[in-house]
Amino acid sequence: MSYPLKTYNFRVTIDGIASPAGDAAQGIGGGFSEVQGFDISHDVIEYRDGNSPLHTTIKLPGLTKYSNVTFKWGATEDLNFYNWVIEVPKSGKGLVKHRVTIELLDDDGQTPVARWELEGAWPCKYVASGLSASGSEFLFESIELSHHGMTRTA
Repeated sequence: MSYPLKTYNFRVTIDGIASPAGDAAQGIGGGFSEVQGFDISHDVIEYRDGNSPLHTTIKLPGLTKYSNVTFKWGATEDLNFYNWVIEVPKSGKGLVKHRVTIELLDDDGQTPVARWELEGAWPCKYVASGLSASGSEFLFESIELSHHGMTRTA
């Protein structure tokens, strides 16, 4: 019997560096509290020949679209993700795209039970949660990655 997968154990790897890394010497990394945006959709093209005896259109698949994926984490002093976002328009060498792997882990925290891979990912948005002098919440940051393909391999 197959049971639904639990969502609370996951690991994110960017260009082979698993989270949490957070070490500038190792590249971009961080422990994430949420990952959202596993969406794939296909445009629908409606078509009808002018001499068709049917008074309806046929529907054909059009372009495939992938939603941006958002990664959220509790803010620390680490500026790796923020610097990654602000470097995008400054690079001058062309956009650096990354391979991102998101693995859902079993209860042991080690064994992947599901895996999604993003191709050609690059940061297109950064958000920091609001500040409040009367609040007691943590500061959260998020980064949104645009990509040109997502596959589920497990």
